[in-house]
Amino acid sequence: MTQKITQRLLLGAAAIALASCGQTETEAPAPQIETAEVETTPDIKDPETSAASFGSENNIIASEADMPRTIFKLSAKPSEMVANRGEAFLALRSELEADTNSLLTDYDIQDAGTKRSIISTKRLIALANSNWDDVLTLAEKVRALEDKAAAKETSGLVGNAFARAKRDNPGADDETFRAAFAGELNTALARVDLSIARNALEQQKGQAQLMNAALLNAALKGQIDVMVEQSNMEVDRSMAASIIGVAYALDTMPYTDIVAEALTERLEAEPEAEKKDLWVERSAEITGGAPVVVAVWDTGVDPSLQGDRMWTNPDYPETGTAHGIAFDAEFAQEDSALLVEAAEYASEMDSMLDTMKGSLDTTAGLTNTPEAEAYREKLSNLDADSLQAMQKQMSVLGNFVHGQHVADISA
Repeated sequence: MTQKITQRLLLGAAAIALASCGQTETEAPAPQIETAEVETTPDIKDPETSAASFGSENNIIASEADMPRTIFKLSAKPSEMVANRGEAFLALRSELEADTNSLLTDYDIQDAGTKRSIISTKRLIALANSNWDDVLTLAEKVRALEDKAAAKETSGLVGNAFARAKRDNPGADDETFRAAFAGELNTALARVDLSIARNALEQQKGQAQLMNAALLNAALKGQIDVMVEQSNMEVDRSMAASIIGVAYALDTMPYTDIVAEALTERLEAEPEAEKKDLWVERSAEITGGAPVVVAVWDTGVDPSLQGDRMWTNPDYPETGTAHGIAFDAEFAQEDSALLVEAAEYASEMDSMLDTMKGSLDTTAGLTNTPEAEAYREKLSNLDADSLQAMQKQMSVLGNFVHGQHVADISA
């Protein structure tokens, strides 16, 4: 849970940019920086050899793990590249495009999810290059490869509407374009089957309400710049796509209000029927038998919350620890109830829990809860330093609550 919350908070900006143009949340690239010695230029093959290459096992991609590795050498910090859109940015975009084309041309990609992700990256580049017809053509290819009904129903909704409005209104002033974009998006949303895709649209609504330029720039400067500098200015294709994705997101930021409003209107026009509680019929009462002791190997448990469910060592303190084996942050065995690191934030714990709930509510599409509204307000005022501090808090809090979360399920 810690990693998911932190990544949504800090690097989700690029993922949201990619999701809005056709990729699902699960396939939006997450940065993966490694420090091993690697090639520093894209491994781009000659398209002339592509037809014959399919006969070789080396050119078969049966899963994402089979993807050839490509490393891009940056000549500037990502935040500077995105802000300036100069030679460094254009070079990365061109190299990423060549790499993507090479994958699609020179390899037999048999895994649908991997191929969908590659085509989605190609579509992102088409959006960045304002190649609107390519955006729409590639969107259909992405949609055809979706294997989940909700993803297929909502694939490329926002990006396609944006592309159609741009293509059909060249040179339009901002007011005209906004009206055209809203019209295209509303038309597309009217065709969506909410019985299949309501949750997906709720999540997109939460993302649209969350995004702001300050958050994107803070993530670039406070997180992505740092990671890239630590990797000797080398990035893999996932990070390269994320950098291009953030640039696209910043370009489309003035129109997120249209997206949020359109999604809200569509969802409210067809209210959700009361859901059946599936857990009632699945619940069972266990009677008889002896109590079972369950060991939870996780980030720790708060004994004060467990009550009589907490196992206590009958030989303590003469032998062992009070409630099981525990280790501190340096992996030395200890007997404290909770991580010492979390205790340092005791006075802020209630606020941190509200922030975490706001993050989870927003991700789930529960955008009207007090915590979700406060979370969006908080993110709208963060600079790079504040974002790093918030990351630290969420990381500590994730460790603080995750073991308790698992223990509660077990008990």
